[in-house]
Amino acid sequence: MEEKIPRKAAIKSAILPGWGQVYNKKIWKVPIVYAALGATGGLFASNLVWYKRFQKGVSVVSALGQAGNTVRDSSQYFALHRLVKSYYKADGLETLRHVRDDSRTDMTYSALYFLMAWALNVVDATVDAHLGGFDVSPDLSLNIRPGYDHESRTAGLSFLVKRK
Repeated sequence: MEEKIPRKAAIKSAILPGWGQVYNKKIWKVPIVYAALGATGGLFASNLVWYKRFQKGVSVVSALGQAGNTVRDSSQYFALHRLVKSYYKADGLETLRHVRDDSRTDMTYSALYFLMAWALNVVDATVDAHLGGFDVSPDLSLNIRPGYDHESRTAGLSFLVKRK
């Protein structure tokens, strides 16, 4: 069996997610990597869209309110998303600002989730390359024996893994 270089697997996975898994000949993991990155990336994209909608709503309502115009009669107001308008109609500008700030927080967390999924892809490739050389054949046996250490005068158990 060919020995894999963990550093090489990590660099490949950092450059292109799943490349380290292919290098380690664990191709079945690639769809899992892309599902995790796709889900977290989609969550980030959705949160970014909502943040921009609420940010635009706060900007439009604030600008129209400062100019002394009736907010609900403006064409800029009519261009806003219906959910943004419903938050403004229900509770006013402060609620709209609060929802915008919550959207920003959600966007930040989803970006962190995406980065964590990417990092886990790199860690998986690295660990798999490290563990690739271990013998996991069915000839292995585990023996448990009582033991005694004369220097520390303590008793314990010894676990021995041997080939049959």
